[in-house]
Amino acid sequence: MTYEVINENGVRLYEGLPFFIGSGTQISKDELPQVQSAVEARQRNVSMWYNRAQKGIEVETAIKSESSGAVQNINMMYAYNAYQKFLTQSLLSLKDTFRLSTNNYQVDVERPTTILKNYIENLTLENNLLADDAILYGCAAICVDVNLDTTSQLPQVLMNRVRSKFLIYDFEQPGSAIFTIRVTPELAFKYDFLSDYWRQTLYNKAIASAASVAHLRVFVGELVVNGKLDNYVVIIYKRSVIYAEKNRFLTYVKAVSLYDKNNDFSPIYTVMKASEITRDNYKMIFDYNNELVNPIRIFPWAVSSEVWAEAQRTRILRTTQPNRVDNLLPGELDVSGLTGIQQNLQQLAQQAAGLNDYTLGEATGSVRTFGEAMLLADSASGIMNIISNKLKQRLILPILQDILEVLKVATAEISDIFDESLYIDMDIIKDQQEANTLVSLISMPMFGSVIQAMDSVQSLQLLRWILEKLHISGTESIFNTLITNVINQQQQQNQQQQIQNSQIIQ
Repeated sequence: MTYEVINENGVRLYEGLPFFIGSGTQISKDELPQVQSAVEARQRNVSMWYNRAQKGIEVETAIKSESSGAVQNINMMYAYNAYQKFLTQSLLSLKDTFRLSTNNYQVDVERPTTILKNYIENLTLENNLLADDAILYGCAAICVDVNLDTTSQLPQVLMNRVRSKFLIYDFEQPGSAIFTIRVTPELAFKYDFLSDYWRQTLYNKAIASAASVAHLRVFVGELVVNGKLDNYVVIIYKRSVIYAEKNRFLTYVKAVSLYDKNNDFSPIYTVMKASEITRDNYKMIFDYNNELVNPIRIFPWAVSSEVWAEAQRTRILRTTQPNRVDNLLPGELDVSGLTGIQQNLQQLAQQAAGLNDYTLGEATGSVRTFGEAMLLADSASGIMNIISNKLKQRLILPILQDILEVLKVATAEISDIFDESLYIDMDIIKDQQEANTLVSLISMPMFGSVIQAMDSVQSLQLLRWILEKLHISGTESIFNTLITNVINQQQQQNQQQQIQNSQIIQ
């Protein structure tokens, strides 16, 4: 079987495609030219996106190209690894900090939270790739497709990372994008929803060489075709629309960029430029030293290159002239000036990454308080914090919020798990700051005196609230049992006390 059948209406899921086939209305062959004209009219500022992609390619080349030299390779690899480690860990931490909230205390939060965390785990598999795109291109995107018409009555959700290398995303109209997918010879034959002509064409392109693949362009979003607005999925090959569907209201692309503009670029692009000039400085100093060590010789007579080469080999040069041999030395080179330029460039690269002497902890003779040390820990990563927060708060969490809304509607008459009052708490950063403040308050002596003034149930409830604010997993199930046991024990003690009192009175 070349595809997975989703339902009896013919909705199919193909390998390599980040969306369903057949969940919309297929456009006839005669109407494809109108769709093609509409897509071409929607492409805006493509040159800026192309420049962004080219800068990302330069960064990727600078990391591994031997011709770039060891200085640039090492600097770029160091910067890339630092960003990759930070962003990946930051995205993985989303599973621990993610939570659902509700204004109705009677609504169960644990079960829907567990279900939505499964979607986070699916996105976690793409975390390294999302971080990679953010580093190389300053942009990251995810394609979401929802199929409501399933045999299980529960919606099926596809969440696929879209590579940002040649992504064209319209920030003026979010949700619409053009991206590229790779098609191998095997996939070309599996896509039986295409005509035999296009399948054979894709196969011929992909089989051209061992390293060759066919690249398909995909448009997702709203289009005006023949004066009617609708949501489309369009597959394009070499500027020709080969397949299209409309009525795809739950198919969209969500993307974030470093500067929320079309002309963004890699955050370590400045490191590459600084490394290039540093490499040129090193080369100039080495070339200068080579001229000093092995200068051009000045002779008052002609000496052939063969005689000179023989003298270098034998270390003897026979002459009959008493004249002196002089050296032709280069002019003076300001090595300290070149070193200063290099240091200034490194500082500029650090500042471009959101760093300075203070946040790097390099302010000479400075004395830091605990609060300042915490500030440095949060700020030293500079622009990496900005990228990670954007990926979480403007890409992943909004997608999960959309999925939550779909689940509310789809399960409204089936189950009460997804109550209408549920919502995703988007302010993770504020919550982390509150948690740090709470931990600081707990360490104060005043907190101990507050605990001593409470009874056992009150102290357990306070401790439970603290652990829930810190998002310690399993808090609810454990403390429900503890509080219930304590209340039962108190009731038993009260009953026994009442019995004893009645016996004393009698």
